[in-house]
Amino acid sequence: MATNKDKLIAGAQKLVEKGQFEKAIKEYLKVVADDDKDVRIWLKIGDLYAKLSKKPEAAETYAKVAQFYSDQGFYLKAVAVYKQILKIEPRLVDREPQAGGAVQAARPVVGRDAAVRSGGGVLPSRRQDARRAGGAQADRRARSGDRRPIA
Repeated sequence: MATNKDKLIAGAQKLVEKGQFEKAIKEYLKVVADDDKDVRIWLKIGDLYAKLSKKPEAAETYAKVAQFYSDQGFYLKAVAVYKQILKIEPRLVDREPQAGGAVQAARPVVGRDAAVRSGGGVLPSRRQDARRAGGAQADRRARSGDRRPIA
């Protein structure tokens, strides 16, 4: 049996498909009135405000989402939402300190992941790769900048 929340979401989605964004926002606001922690719905509301060119409302809604992500430790998601805010309203200077905290918190995660992907943070040079691949010919090709695979 579908709950009231599910019915409201389904109704709002139908309104979005019809292009009735104002009514859809009202339906989504009813959903978050019952469950204000549903970030997906807040994002949808922000997207609809952006489609309607209601930039201040969209930015405010996105800021709620970004703050929620930041509070929960999802710093990369928070940074992505702050970037959305800056796309729609680049003059929002008051969001910068909050975004800066999320960026600072996300940096260790990004740095760690990059080090893992690159094999410990040290990328071998083309010359080292060529030597491992097969001798003098490969070494000459690496020095010349030829990037074709060695057959």
